[in-house]
Amino acid sequence: MKLFRTMTLAVAVSSAALTGLMLTQPTPAAAANAQETRIQTKLTGGAINGVTPEGDARFRSRGTESSFRVEAEHVNLPDGTVLTVTLMRGASSIPVGTLTLSFNEGELELKNALAPAALAGDIVIISDAANTALLTGVLK
Repeated sequence: MKLFRTMTLAVAVSSAALTGLMLTQPTPAAAANAQETRIQTKLTGGAINGVTPEGDARFRSRGTESSFRVEAEHVNLPDGTVLTVTLMRGASSIPVGTLTLSFNEGELELKNALAPAALAGDIVIISDAANTALLTGVLK
């Protein structure tokens, strides 16, 4: 009989422990107060056919949501030109995506699982098909 009582007590303790774990799960309100990360940079580059391009990049993360947005303006190349967006982290190159120019502008926005996990210090590079960097900036 002593063995049976010990097992019953162990089951009761395990059940109480699990109940305690359930009570300590994060509530939706706690998730809403999760720490937010925001980093950004201005993108600059040399003149292209007499026009100096500019742009910006922004990364935001809060809880399970994140977004990465890159904009380029005054890029003096034909409509339909596809440019590549890359993050450089030290010697590692992280492909992000592409943007297509229309009226000398282009934009790329990625959210949640598609957004790269950008870090302060990462270099954002927008380059052409020949892999020439047209715009760059360091996320801060």
